Amino acid sequence: LLSQQTILKNFHIWHISFNIGEVRNTIESYEYQCVTFSILVIKVLFPN
Repeated sequence: LLSQQTILKNFHIWHISFNIGEVRNTIESYEYQCVTFSILVIKVLFPN
C-alpha cells in the first residue's frame, strides 16, 4: 500500500507542475491520482 507520505509527495509534485503551467497534463495527472487514491481507500476499507 502507498503511504500517506507518498500520496502527499505526489500531490506536491502535481501542485508544482500546475504552478509551472502544464495545465492539461496536470489535470490528467490529478485525475489519475484521484483514481489511485480511490482504489487505495477501497483497499483499506474493504481488504480482500
